[in-house]
Formats: sequence, structure tokens, C-alpha cells
Amino acid sequence: MSVRARAIGFGVVLSVAGCSDGEAPSSSEPLFRERTALIDHERFELMAEASDPFDDRPSDASQCASSAYLAEDLGGERVFSVRTESCSYATFVQPSLAPVRRGEFLNARLWHFALNAPDAAEAHVVAGIDETGDGLEERIPIPAEGAMIRKSWQAPRDYPAGTPVYFHVHNHGNNEYLLIELSTGSTDPSAQ
Repeated sequence: MSVRARAIGFGVVLSVAGCSDGEAPSSSEPLFRERTALIDHERFELMAEASDPFDDRPSDASQCASSAYLAEDLGGERVFSVRTESCSYATFVQPSLAPVRRGEFLNARLWHFALNAPDAAEAHVVAGIDETGDGLEERIPIPAEGAMIRKSWQAPRDYPAGTPVYFHVHNHGNNEYLLIELSTGSTDPSAQ
């Protein structure tokens, strides 16, 4: 993966004791805390081509229709949904809602419905924090059955509140991708 193509996010916000003004928690605070959302599903904005940090934009990519993406409820959870019939390539961004300390677990969840395309293809999805940071990145063969994609990893460095969080979708065919969670604070990555 190129340095430009690392990142993205999702969430629900909880308060974090001892964190103010976007600063990372002090070293005297416990490293692990309650699961804390890094995103607000309503706040994602479509990035302009000139600002997009990902390097896989096809030359024939068109601007996404505003009706192709939205925050919605699905199965009792808030999600950010991208429908690719009129949005085959997009990167969305928002500032992270909470600071992250180096070593804390980051957690990402993404769902896609059954994936179809006229010809065999590959989808590329990314969810993470900071364009140079680690995150969930998957290349999914199309066609594919619907699936949940999960990843937990430890933050490689501190990220202050307000660090860009990205959700990137590059797809072939008429499909749907839903960002469910990008959070921090879990002490047990298997408990998702």
C-alpha cells in the first residue's frame, strides 16, 4: 500500500475524562478506556479530487451524486452508506472526535452487501485515521457474498482530536458499502 493510501473511519461518541482541547490523554491516565467513537456518521464530507490522498482514482471516475451516500440506521446501528451505482470512486473525510494514544486499540467495522459487476473485478475499501496511519484496508474480489469486515490494531502514534478520518470506496458495479464503526479504547480486539 502506498503512503498516500493508508487510512479511514466510523462511530458513536462517548465522553473521555481528562481530555480537553483535542489533546491526547496524559501518560498518567490508563492506556485503555471505554470504547469511544472517532466519527459521527453525519459529518462525512466528499473530498475533492485535488485533495484525495488515495492513488487509485481511475481516469474515467465521475463526481458522486449526493444521493449516493448518506448516514442511516441499519439493524439498530448508525452507518455511513455509499451506493456505487452513481458513485464508483469516492473518499470521504471528517475530523476525528477524540484523541488516540499510541498503543490504544483502534477498531473498525464495515459491511458490504453481495457484490456484483458485469465482469469480474476488485473493490478497494479503506477506513482509518490520518493518511499515513494504519487502518482497515481490504481488496475484495467481485462477485462476492455479503460480509462483515473487522479489524483491530494498535495505534502506531498519538493522534490528537481533529485528525482527519477517511472512508474510501473504489468499486466496480452497482453495490453498497456501509461504514459502521471507527473507535478507540477497546482492551480486547476479539470482543467485537
